[in-house]
Amino acid sequence: MTYGLGEGCMLRPEGLSYDAQGRASFTAVLNGERLGQFHLNVSSEANMLDALAVICVAHIRGLDMADVATALSGFVGAHRRFELTSTTDGVKCYTDYGHNPAEIKNALQIASMQPHGALWSVWQPHTYSRTKTLFDQFVETFDVADHVLITDIMGAREVDPGDISSDMLIGPIRARGIDAVLTPSFDDAEAYLRAHWQPGDIMISHGCGNIDLLNEQIALHGDTAGKA
Repeated sequence: MTYGLGEGCMLRPEGLSYDAQGRASFTAVLNGERLGQFHLNVSSEANMLDALAVICVAHIRGLDMADVATALSGFVGAHRRFELTSTTDGVKCYTDYGHNPAEIKNALQIASMQPHGALWSVWQPHTYSRTKTLFDQFVETFDVADHVLITDIMGAREVDPGDISSDMLIGPIRARGIDAVLTPSFDDAEAYLRAHWQPGDIMISHGCGNIDLLNEQIALHGDTAGKA
């Protein structure tokens, strides 16, 4: 069974629309047959396509589509997948486990669909080898963001080879017109964010290391004194 937006797909979302937060609503149509109306509680085209995959499997298994619609509408996402961790200084703070260019782009697309002022992206590169191998792709990853903060690379299982660093990414990203800043530690990143973000902005941190600890400490420290 094929699904998607193409005219040749067996299962397609007709009447597709997105609300102000990027959450999809559509009628699932299989070979001209209406299976039901679906409303999602997670944002982005990627999640809409995942929902179509769920509907395909449910149809193959003979599940009741009303139950499928209810289940999909109740799904609010997984831990560390565009997870809201706090609203601090009027800024919604999210974290996302995505750590390769495609995953980070998807998270940024979801963030960009939310009502917001500036979009802040805080990235912790994971492993020296991945950062070096995908260097050019990472440089092109953050075009949707207004501001990008990059922490030190988390080596994980690897030893620093001495020929790749987060600082090397700053210049090429700035050359694409993006405000990019090196903030080596989580304390550095938090201090920079609090000094520059404004109410109504969105911040999202990316990485499969321990970058979620940045979000935890921001939530723990609460609103900046005299700023909220």
